[in-house]
Amino acid sequence: MPMQIEFSGKYVWDIDRDSMSFEVIVKGNKTRCLISHEALEDHFGADQMQLPEQAFKNNQYAIENVARKIIEKGFVGTNGEYLIRSKDV
Repeated sequence: MPMQIEFSGKYVWDIDRDSMSFEVIVKGNKTRCLISHEALEDHFGADQMQLPEQAFKNNQYAIENVARKIIEKGFVGTNGEYLIRSKDV
């Protein structure tokens, strides 16, 4: 049976982590994923012409698919969050 993973569509820039944070519900438990600014620049077009928030919004489906793969592989951080780095894309 596939793991139950749902994305709420809620996202916010986390200035302290220099990442876009987005809510995910895994097996009924809310947590968050983060995608680094570097990953948004390297793979999703964030640069001086496109802000990280816009790059995330324009590529949200693809980013959520990367997050889904990380979650399914069990790559969870010590605080229960999932982090997408440039090398993960």
